[in-house]
Amino acid sequence: MLFLITRTHLTQADQSLLEAACTQPESTPVVCCGDGVHALMLHSTFFEKRLNVTNASVNIYALSDDVACRGAILPVGIAPISNQEFAALSAAHKQWVTL
Repeated sequence: MLFLITRTHLTQADQSLLEAACTQPESTPVVCCGDGVHALMLHSTFFEKRLNVTNASVNIYALSDDVACRGAILPVGIAPISNQEFAALSAAHKQWVTL
């Protein structure tokens, strides 16, 4: 399942859903795009905790074009991806959740 974060603010319900998904045995990609790239800084503590859990199988990405357009700064551990890489990731996951 692919998670897309497109909004700046994540509700407690959004965070709970992401937290539950990150504990699943299969890898969970999370892509921040659009205004969602700002969520990485506004909720940096939440994302840092997800990245620092040793048994978590989460990969957090940010669409590099959106980061550049919005002047966002990526926290450590967040991987920038191109539109082509995002398209490949999208094609690999049939189910999407947009937050």
